[in-house]
Amino acid sequence: MIPRFFAIAILCAFSASAVAAGETASASAISTLRKAQPSVRWDEKSVVVSDITCDGRPERIAVGYGKDESVWVGFIQRGARPITMQFPVGRHSQNSLCSTPVRLETSSLVCSDEEMGNLPGCKEVKGCSAFSVVDDSCDSFHFYWNTSRKELVWWRR
Repeated sequence: MIPRFFAIAILCAFSASAVAAGETASASAISTLRKAQPSVRWDEKSVVVSDITCDGRPERIAVGYGKDESVWVGFIQRGARPITMQFPVGRHSQNSLCSTPVRLETSSLVCSDEEMGNLPGCKEVKGCSAFSVVDDSCDSFHFYWNTSRKELVWWRR
């Protein structure tokens, strides 16, 4: 039997290494996105890790802010060039966010919506996620992986 002190010390060591690995993944994601879009101020605290492409491997997603009051979404999948998308803020259009700052939220992938119906190219896979860009002022942008076209797509109510 392991004495309680040693069990606690081992648990703390594993927790510290998990935190360090998460920080390394965030720093790596931000570094990759800075190379792709150097003028964007990428938010390291926004990085989330989740399997979006439904291949069993996690992708990294982050948000950034442009000098022109825009919001950027960066999507990094292993072995591919990063995908970056720019969204204006406050233009009162369907492709515009209403305010900043924004945050990322992940959820289980659901391929239908009451208002939108079935999402094109969406395939529900256990363990696969979708994500949303939320600004708390108007409808969120919802992202999923279109398996038919092999691309990241978004929709909004």
